[in-house]
This record gives sequence, structure tokens and C-alpha cells, in this order.
Amino acid sequence: MVKLSSKRIIASYEICIYMTNCCFIFQKLFQLKDGDLSVIGRFAAGACAGMTSTFVTYPLDVLRLRLAVEPGYKTMSKVALNMLREEGVASFYNG
Repeated sequence: MVKLSSKRIIASYEICIYMTNCCFIFQKLFQLKDGDLSVIGRFAAGACAGMTSTFVTYPLDVLRLRLAVEPGYKTMSKVALNMLREEGVASFYNG
């Protein structure tokens, strides 16, 4: 059985809240004067929310993958600092 620390659960919960709020922000941005969303407005709000969520979560996936594949690292912070020092910020978005 996998044990989850309370910090990990809280971080996941915060990311979910952020993504939900992000979607509502984009919906408000693309609303018409009467408060409804047109089809194009819904498409634009969904696209912007999707891009934002990918922009936020992709670096976390890269860190998780490197932690699993590369031997010698014990924490995500060590992986992140090593990536930042040796490869730069762009390494968090390389596939």
C-alpha cells in the first residue's frame, strides 16, 4: 500500500483548486455582455485553461520522470536544482 504524506495531498489539492479557478477566470474573460458564453468564447476559455494547466503541470511531470529514471536522486528538489544548474529553465519543458 502506498502511503501519501499530508504535504503531497495538500499540494495536489492546491493544484486542483488552481486549475478550477483558472477555468473560471477565463470564462469571465470571454463572457458576453449578458453573461453567457458563445461557442467561440467557450472554445477560447477551454483552450486558454488547457494551455495554462499544461504550462503549470508539465514541469512537475518532467521532474517526476527524472526522479524515477535517473539513479542517485532522493528528492524532487535535488532533481530540480540539478536541472536548473546544468541545463537551465528550458529543461523543465524538454520532452
